[in-house]
Amino acid sequence: MSKADVIEECKLVYFTGQKITTNLLTLTMIVLNMNNEWQERAREEVLQVSGNNKPDYDDLNGLKIVNMIQLEVMRLYPSTSLIRCTKKETKLGDMSLPAKVQLFVPLHLVHRDKEQ
Repeated sequence: MSKADVIEECKLVYFTGQKITTNLLTLTMIVLNMNNEWQERAREEVLQVSGNNKPDYDDLNGLKIVNMIQLEVMRLYPSTSLIRCTKKETKLGDMSLPAKVQLFVPLHLVHRDKEQ
């Protein structure tokens, strides 16, 4: 790869990370707006950990409820789906899949399956 290609790849990773973080924070605010009880729990925890000061980097480890909320948002609204390709003939449950078949797994549906 040329130096310019490496720079472009770094930019792509940086901006993708920003987009994913922005989406996570936006969805977290939406979910908290839909559930006032958890919104209040998160607010109380932030006030308990940092008082009336702005939370700093060291305070983040003490925000257990906020972390649980963000993990749940990521579970319910994953940023991607899985795409896998079989290398050889594969048995999946009662099905037999030939080699080189692409499987698309919509994680947002898997994470909402009440039977699992």
